[in-house]
Amino acid sequence: MANSNAPKVVNDLQLAPFATPDGGFFADAGNIFSDGAGNFQCGTWSVAQSTAAAVAIATGNTVALLPNSGVVRLAPAAAVTGIIMPLGPATRNMFLVIVVTTAAANTVTFAAVGTSFVAGGAAVSLAGLAAHLLYWDSVAQLWYQCGPLAN
Repeated sequence: MANSNAPKVVNDLQLAPFATPDGGFFADAGNIFSDGAGNFQCGTWSVAQSTAAAVAIATGNTVALLPNSGVVRLAPAAAVTGIIMPLGPATRNMFLVIVVTTAAANTVTFAAVGTSFVAGGAAVSLAGLAAHLLYWDSVAQLWYQCGPLAN
């Protein structure tokens, strides 16, 4: 299928990067963005690093989002409930992969919506031995599970 989008004429000044106070930069009217902590976003495409080791998590814990990380690896010793996601960025959306590295029965189930910041709240349960994609909507201030569970 041929691309029917007309080529965009770009003024050199539009793409000139501007530094941000936190050491990041933005360009192309904010469509290209770095937060100075290693997270890079170009339009809806983001690049970040993975955590090095799976983190133990217990019932009622909050998932820790590390700088420079678009992937969180969790290692619950058993099924856990009441898990809380931290708020995402205030002014931009992001994707996050959560990998549950332990047995399939070691599910990670979130707390109620108002506590966990996960749309669907306690109805959202992540199986072990699987990777799960969540999307942060900065307008709704909620994390959304993307697509059906697949392993």
